[in-house]
Amino acid sequence: MVYKCRFTFLGLVFIILCFIVSSFKCMGEELNIDNKRVLIIGSYNSQNAWEESVIKGFKEQIDKNISISIEFLDSQTTKSNIYENRFLELLKLKYSKNDIDCIFTIDDEAFEFARKNLFYENSFMYKKPIVFAGVNSYIMLSKEENEYITGIIEYQDNVLILETILNGSKNVEDIYLLLDNSIYSETLKSNVENLLNCTERSFNMKIIQGDHFDEIKEKLKDTNNDKSAILISGSYKNLHTEELISPEIVIQDIKKITNAPIYTKIEPYVKVGVIGGIVNDGYRLGNMASRFLTKVVTEGHESFFIPSKNSFGKSIFDYEEVMKYKINPLALPKDTEFINRGTFDILVPRYMQFIIWISIFIFILTIIVLTYIYIRDKKESKKNDILLNESLERHKIRTDFILTISHELRTPLNIMINSTKLLKLKIDEEKFDSKFFYEQLGIVTKNSNRLIRLVNNLIDVSKIESGYMDTTFTNENVVDIVEDATLSVVDLARSYDISITFDTEEEEIMSSVDVNKIERIMLNLLSNAIKFTGSGGDIFVNISKEDNNIIINVKDNGIGMSDELKVHLFEKFRRAKLYPSLEREHEGSGLGLFIVKGLVELHKGTIDVKSEINEGTTFTISIPQALVDDEISSNSLMNMPIGYVSEIELADINEKDYK
Repeated sequence: MVYKCRFTFLGLVFIILCFIVSSFKCMGEELNIDNKRVLIIGSYNSQNAWEESVIKGFKEQIDKNISISIEFLDSQTTKSNIYENRFLELLKLKYSKNDIDCIFTIDDEAFEFARKNLFYENSFMYKKPIVFAGVNSYIMLSKEENEYITGIIEYQDNVLILETILNGSKNVEDIYLLLDNSIYSETLKSNVENLLNCTERSFNMKIIQGDHFDEIKEKLKDTNNDKSAILISGSYKNLHTEELISPEIVIQDIKKITNAPIYTKIEPYVKVGVIGGIVNDGYRLGNMASRFLTKVVTEGHESFFIPSKNSFGKSIFDYEEVMKYKINPLALPKDTEFINRGTFDILVPRYMQFIIWISIFIFILTIIVLTYIYIRDKKESKKNDILLNESLERHKIRTDFILTISHELRTPLNIMINSTKLLKLKIDEEKFDSKFFYEQLGIVTKNSNRLIRLVNNLIDVSKIESGYMDTTFTNENVVDIVEDATLSVVDLARSYDISITFDTEEEEIMSSVDVNKIERIMLNLLSNAIKFTGSGGDIFVNISKEDNNIIINVKDNGIGMSDELKVHLFEKFRRAKLYPSLEREHEGSGLGLFIVKGLVELHKGTIDVKSEINEGTTFTISIPQALVDDEISSNSLMNMPIGYVSEIELADINEKDYK
């Protein structure tokens, strides 16, 4: 009983193992069905640009379950039955044990090779499905061949390239067709010969054919440069070494023989100096062939596939060569691809390019001129606006000045007239009160001084502007002049509860100055300081020497001034309100600081101001120290006493505007 159970268990395990093995076997068979193997055969070699592009396009579209092997006949180098037989033996050794499901040929020679061995029993290619592409010759298949062979039939439509050559050069009468002895060349020759009467303009076709380039060059010597064009569609070997000559050398040697324009049907020639041509797009052909072959391998035999006309043709031209031969780019086929074309190169004839660039230049020049005119007019307009504003400002200043002068003249005159009338009334009443008479005479004197000051200022302004100010320069102690002028206003300042402090770092600073002008400078500055310093305020006057300059500072802790006022401070007739809330302006004609600046500049000096609202003002005068051997004077009059000058310069401080 125990043995029986053991045998039963072992049997069950055996059955399960057999089931697993059979499952793996079925899976393997299914995998073998999916993983197809395709052999690609090309007639040239792996370096051939055409075959390389076809294979690249083929690989990018082929189904991932289809594996690929590639072999090349290298028919350009060697052509013989012995060579083909040995190549076939080589393929037999490499692929006899591999199950090749399909053979894909990509040109004429490769197709003929595969077709020849389709029914050869000793060949691994025996009755293998053949899919072709890149075949240009006409194919006539037997009934038996038709069961195994299919592919993409490629049109040979050469009317377009011939029309392009004839339209590109209107004087072309002869077209030289350069061919080798390949099947493609034979097909092309036959096709072109049939098209001689199909173009819009007639021409003579002259065919030069051969495998060796030396033969081709010899026959090209008869070309007429002016009336000929060349269409090259072959690959050539060296006569002595039998090695292939590169396309670049072929084109270089042709150009040494003739200046005729060179066109091509083969893409490698496009990039080495020919004008261009309509070439077959191998990449596009490979893409289409891979889809067609996948369907053949997976679904079985298909009938020939006939794509639309010019499906694989693409127009490629060298822009530099097109321009060199004066070919109209607009006459080239639509969707032409241009190489060696710069960013700014225009696809029009040379004469049109010249017109376009001239037009662009004129357009840009016009824009520049218009922009210049606009900017100039805008600047001129802005300048005119400034001049207008300045004119309006001058008009306003002139009007304000007239009103100010009228006020400055009328006020003291009215006061003087009234005082005179009062004195006359007292005389008529025979009331001779000496104190009253003294007060009224004092008022008359003060206002007379005020009028004298105004007249002096007007005269000085005129002299400063004309440059003919009377001056008397003598060597004086400037410290004494400044101190005397300062002390002359101490009593007046004290009457308004303002203290004046004079300080000097030097007891004596000798320099050539006009005493009267220095006094007037100081009295004007002190007059302003008193006007704009409130009760209990302080005024400080300091004189010092820095290097070779005399520095005079007049500082107060009054109400200060705004930045707007400082900008126009030394301009004539400028009078500004310190605050918008103050209804009346300060006494004065607005000429004082203009005159001060002019008098300072007579001494070749400078004057600056620093001020902040409610923090006071500081005027700083800098005069270069200089001594003269003899007195320099333009006026022989003696200087007036400081007391009299002070009375005149301070005459407008009648009643302070700011207390």
